[in-house]
Amino acid sequence: MMKKAWVLLALLALCAIVLPGCTPSTPDCAVADLVQPIPSGPLGGMIVTDLYTELLWSYGAGHECQPDGFKLELATDSSFTTIYSYGGTDAFDTSWGLPTPVPSGSPPPLPPATEFWWRVAGGLDDGAGGLDLGPWSVPSHFFTGPICTDGVGVANLIWPTDGETVTTLLPLLDWEWPRTDCVPEGYRIDLYEDIEPVSDILAGGTGNPSTAWFPGDDLVDCTAYRWFVTPITDITLGTASVEWGFFIDVSGTCSTVGGMVWHDECGLPEHGPFPITPPPGCIDDGVGGYIGNGVIDPGETGIGGVTLNLGAGSCPSTGLATAVTNGSGHYSFGALADGTYCISVDSLADGNDAVIIPGGWSYPAASTSLVSQEIVVSGGTAPDTNFGWDWQFLPVPNTSGIVGTVWHDECAVPYSYTPGDPIPPGCIDLGGGVLAADGIFEATEVGIQGVTVDLGFGPCPSTGAYTALTNLDGTFTIPGLFDGTYCVTVDALAHGNDTVLIPGDWTFPDRGVNPQEVQFDIVVPPEGLGVGLPIQNFGWDYQFLPAYGDEKTGNTRGPANCYLGPSEFFPVMWLIPEYTPFWIEGRDYDGEWLWTIPEGKNNECWLLLEDVHLPFPITEVEVVYEPLLVDGSISGWVKSGGTKPVPGANVTLKSGVCPGTGSGLGALTDGRGSYLFSPVTPGEYCVLAPSSGGYTPQYYNVTVLSSQNVTGIDFTK
Repeated sequence: MMKKAWVLLALLALCAIVLPGCTPSTPDCAVADLVQPIPSGPLGGMIVTDLYTELLWSYGAGHECQPDGFKLELATDSSFTTIYSYGGTDAFDTSWGLPTPVPSGSPPPLPPATEFWWRVAGGLDDGAGGLDLGPWSVPSHFFTGPICTDGVGVANLIWPTDGETVTTLLPLLDWEWPRTDCVPEGYRIDLYEDIEPVSDILAGGTGNPSTAWFPGDDLVDCTAYRWFVTPITDITLGTASVEWGFFIDVSGTCSTVGGMVWHDECGLPEHGPFPITPPPGCIDDGVGGYIGNGVIDPGETGIGGVTLNLGAGSCPSTGLATAVTNGSGHYSFGALADGTYCISVDSLADGNDAVIIPGGWSYPAASTSLVSQEIVVSGGTAPDTNFGWDWQFLPVPNTSGIVGTVWHDECAVPYSYTPGDPIPPGCIDLGGGVLAADGIFEATEVGIQGVTVDLGFGPCPSTGAYTALTNLDGTFTIPGLFDGTYCVTVDALAHGNDTVLIPGDWTFPDRGVNPQEVQFDIVVPPEGLGVGLPIQNFGWDYQFLPAYGDEKTGNTRGPANCYLGPSEFFPVMWLIPEYTPFWIEGRDYDGEWLWTIPEGKNNECWLLLEDVHLPFPITEVEVVYEPLLVDGSISGWVKSGGTKPVPGANVTLKSGVCPGTGSGLGALTDGRGSYLFSPVTPGEYCVLAPSSGGYTPQYYNVTVLSSQNVTGIDFTK
């Protein structure tokens, strides 16, 4: 013992001579004699912007037992289970920090936007190069910066969760900050009773970036509360978090009457076909429409500002109390005694019309403005009483559509073309020298305006769900489609399309269909909703368009008939107004008729030369028709309803008085519903209506004289 004291005296002398200010531990000082160091910075949740910050503390000045050194722990949690760093100092060195970044190979700085906890303990030399530690200091904590100044970021609430029942009067509200590059200077916490109108708001603040907060006073048992958090930098509030609610029930015997008014979503397209099956979230309303399904589906939200009424006893009953839904759609009438109650809400009363009209109740489903539910509070419990509202025009559904173009698939055939000649651009040979457009939508080809496109539900054939008319550029759009299979149809003989398209033929997506109708199945997949629109085009090859070679023009002198053929014995296609321009495609052999396209028409017809004015000699027009030899003819129309032409109808001509003799000759009506028997020699004939029946009259007795052309032999059904 004397030897140890002597050594200590020598050390004291050394300290006095060599190391002024050195005060070693007291002889016979035990670990139990050490006291807690006192942290002096950083502490109290302060924000440090120096990521190589220094930790400072003090030790009891003048205390008889001084440590030989200190140990420190730096952690990212208050329980020090996740140690970020640790270290130590020599005796009486009451500061410690990460090395500055100057030396090569020094440790990295502290990460930004992080909460750190730290503590320090003094210790005595254990004789083995370590320390026997005394008590740890009280833990202190700080945050690393920088401070968020851009106003970006929303706190994520953690506890109490929305709708949770809490069994303490002082719940620790907990949230998290999502950013890892900066922290706010603090948070504002808004806590209030879940009643309307809102009165007392228990607002508080953290004063630092801590993400937990206790109310300043006990909350009230059997009471519902709402809360949200807003970050603060300087004095500027950022974006508030979502709002959550919880219920205090310490004893487990509380009951409260409340619930939610929610938006029961059933999205129907404003334009497009009415769906034949209920869209997502919808059910059949029993009167030919759809309404919300009456279930709070994931993602559906509450409606704030709706007033509800509470009455005692069975429904109908009011007058006991009123409640207004908060921003999340929740309402509460507070704790009630056991018994029967009526909760009601009227969409046209209490100012609710300004909040929720137009729409209707989906739960309870009703066609009236007033709905009610009867509840029973028993044994301290009561069910949530919810009301579902389906807004008329919300939500806008996530749908797709179909777009496309009806285009003129061009194939210009020279008048002198014979099989074996080079095939013109845009044409293909169908066999036997018959040319047609190639079915490819070329960049130079144009759309056809005024064509009606028909949509049907399910695979083809199906029509009647919706129609769309092509625009100036030939495009059409069918909007508001949910996923499923549809049939897109263009019928050249329906919806007035014949006046736009006939004569001609389809080239895409089908060629040569009969009757002039093209259909296409198209599938809208779920992943296509609201993304891209399926495209379906239709190609039409006009029989006489486009013209081949240089175009010449003229105009009518006065009103002029334009005939199906180069003779007045052919049916009149159009009456052309005076001074109407036309394009000249050719002439007959004698130069008496012009093959033309009048302005505003899609197809050729024949004009008498004497009815038109030409700015050039007729001899400059190419001959496209040899002399027409007429030795008698019979012609007429076949119509439906008295006005609509019937193409493809078979009219029969027999010799003799009706019913005639032999099998006879047949003539098919063209796109205009007209037919022609020529030449016809003088004699008696029987003209029979199409065999499909229903025509008036069923037959004509016709007498043809030499070179006579009999017209007006018409059939109607």
